[in-house]
Amino acid sequence: MDRGAMLFGTTLFIILAAVTSIASSKNGEPDTNGAVASAIKHHLADFGGMDVIEGKDASFGPLVLCVESRVPLEMEAIERDLAGTVIEPVPANECRSETIEGDFGMFTAIEKYYDATGGEAAHLEVVSVSCSSTRTCIVDIDDFGSGERYVTRRKGQVWSVAERRMRWVV
Repeated sequence: MDRGAMLFGTTLFIILAAVTSIASSKNGEPDTNGAVASAIKHHLADFGGMDVIEGKDASFGPLVLCVESRVPLEMEAIERDLAGTVIEPVPANECRSETIEGDFGMFTAIEKYYDATGGEAAHLEVVSVSCSSTRTCIVDIDDFGSGERYVTRRKGQVWSVAERRMRWVV
């Protein structure tokens, strides 16, 4: 093998290694708050429909949502992403809860939540958020009687739910 062919092969190898390294690296950090906001919107749409959640049904007012989380979240970013909806997320530590005991079928107690003004509020917990890339995240949400897994995808700057699975149910 002559020296020119060896130099060409070495140069080609270095270029391919650099391109492979660049192509397989993450560009930036995923917007986990946007993924969570999308999952919350989809989760609550099950109870009233997307038209209600998006505020197209004028008979339904704001829905204060106490958001508990096992992962760090920026509530201001989630609020911003849910701005076009009736959902008003607040951190769970800004809510008050009350346990009501009794016979509720499979439950012996129900936890009711209230916002800072004393108005009734909904509650859910973001259990985990894991992102395989800057455009795909899995968000696990638990509420009163079930846990759901949402696969969210980002197209441009908009997150949406691509898939959903039930993780557990009472």
